[in-house]
Amino acid sequence: MGRYVQSHLSMSRKEAFCRSDRYSRIVEKLDRLIQSSKPAYSSYLADQLGVSDRTLRSAVLDSTGMSLHRYVRMKRLSTSREKLQHGAASVKSVALDCGFWHLSDFAREYRLLFGELPSSTLRCAKSEAAVK
Repeated sequence: MGRYVQSHLSMSRKEAFCRSDRYSRIVEKLDRLIQSSKPAYSSYLADQLGVSDRTLRSAVLDSTGMSLHRYVRMKRLSTSREKLQHGAASVKSVALDCGFWHLSDFAREYRLLFGELPSSTLRCAKSEAAVK
């Protein structure tokens, strides 16, 4: 009986490891998809990744500890910061390019995450470029 329980427990660990590894691969593919596409519903993202909506949500939660919606939002905000730090043309163009349609929401979320307004990040990047 003890061997059966040990065998069952070790199999569960293996299954958990395989699931975790699979989930990590799904999230890596999601990252590439987020970079290359406009905002989309979770069902569209799942379809593009070849998994169910539930699997996608579980993969993101298991791998990052965040909901799918929050994770995608954070990735888009991070991308917008990178673009602003490289001296993009305007805050508006970056926000729209990263899938934020409401500029006030974008500015608020950006400030909450990075502690400064997107316009400040851009201004800093442009002034640093002018000094070089």
